[in-house]
Amino acid sequence: MRAALALVALLAGPATGQSYSPYLGPPVATAEGPAVRDGKAATLVFAGLGAVSVQPLIQRTTRTAQCAVRLRPLHGAAQVVTTIGTGETEALSCGKVRAFGRLPAPRGVSRIGFIYRAYSPNFASEAVVVLARTATTPWRVDDALADRLADRPGLRTLPDMRRYLMKTGI
Repeated sequence: MRAALALVALLAGPATGQSYSPYLGPPVATAEGPAVRDGKAATLVFAGLGAVSVQPLIQRTTRTAQCAVRLRPLHGAAQVVTTIGTGETEALSCGKVRAFGRLPAPRGVSRIGFIYRAYSPNFASEAVVVLARTATTPWRVDDALADRLADRPGLRTLPDMRRYLMKTGI
């Protein structure tokens, strides 16, 4: 019963006098919890892994927003990975996923690149996030590769990132 009352209070919104960030709007809650879909899902096919459904998610609060992605393989359990709001992107608040797709990778590794609209208290920008996995490891954020791509001038689209990774063999 208490959980139901807490959910009703959450859905009702803030107490009088509270305000929300102009970038983020009010928090959103669904029957699944506070994370909601951020755009359409897509199915990506990887050698050795098969088809994986990728669903971007966003979780808004009164002060910030985190982005995540739900990865659901054709066979096996789904995995949710936080992409904006933790690790290297901890200081950022997520606006919206702008693009995502497969990135080239060395044999035995699968990669997905994401470009997000992100905010901090001082500026708005785009953030690059790369997820990687092998046959024996779950999906994880590859902060080192994302930083390398973000630091290269002119790599602001997935096709540009793909060309760079193919050229450098990274």
